[in-house]
Amino acid sequence: MQRSAVSEIARGAAWFVGLHAVVQLVSGALAASPLATALAGAVIADLGGGYAGVRWEEPGDAGKSGGLSRTLRRLALGAAAGACAVVLTLLVALLLGLASIELGHPSWSLALALLRTSAAAVRDEILLTGIPFIAAERAKLPAPYALAFATAAHGVAFVLLPGVGSAAVPLALALGGLAATMWWRWGGLPAAVGAVASFGLFTGAVLRGAVLDVTWSGSVVHAGPGASGPAAWLAAAVLAAITAVVARRDGREERRERGERGERGERGERGERGERGERGERDGAPGQRQSE
Repeated sequence: MQRSAVSEIARGAAWFVGLHAVVQLVSGALAASPLATALAGAVIADLGGGYAGVRWEEPGDAGKSGGLSRTLRRLALGAAAGACAVVLTLLVALLLGLASIELGHPSWSLALALLRTSAAAVRDEILLTGIPFIAAERAKLPAPYALAFATAAHGVAFVLLPGVGSAAVPLALALGGLAATMWWRWGGLPAAVGAVASFGLFTGAVLRGAVLDVTWSGSVVHAGPGASGPAAWLAAAVLAAITAVVARRDGREERRERGERGERGERGERGERGERGERGERDGAPGQRQSE
């Protein structure tokens, strides 16, 4: 490995450690309010990640029109993947007798939960996925190296915590793998944030009374250190299966190919029109001279 690559990796590690320390310090000061903790962490991670090179738009999209619509589409794509994982887990759990379901009682708490999970997802994906990918890109390392590191980063923190649930680390690794793969294949930070925020919202407020009231049989299913039981292992398996599907399709490459085909088509049409015009001018010139 070249010295420049090592320095870029060290730089990325320094950004990660420094930002993570600041976020933990602020989180400790605001521990009484989970919403304030998540919002402050998101702001710190966004500001620090911006200096480290993490952007909401990919480098190839810089300067192009429609940036907001692209970001929203990628957020929606990630959110769909995260929601799909929860819905599939619930359906299989119901079939296996691992869950029971009742109607919930919608309230304004769902909006607060959406804000909190979204802010936490922004914080986590900038730190755990964005910085590893940016460091790998600058070090000119293959994307799978960043993918592996980002996936591991999501679960390694739980290993050091006391009283971690039996399925917490596998579930965190599976969710991190989906987020990192969404970043790699389908549009960077927005897609990763959408996947993690959606999974957290659905396994949290949506299935805990705000929309539905789900009781997991002998299990705790959420993206946290308390995850345990067969339903949590099932969720990890479903996330891994969706990740495998996502990894087989490179949305950015497909969009790039469509754009290149469109550009070639436009250039070809302009060239044909220009050639027809030139031939028309040449064919018309003798007649014009003769009439003169």
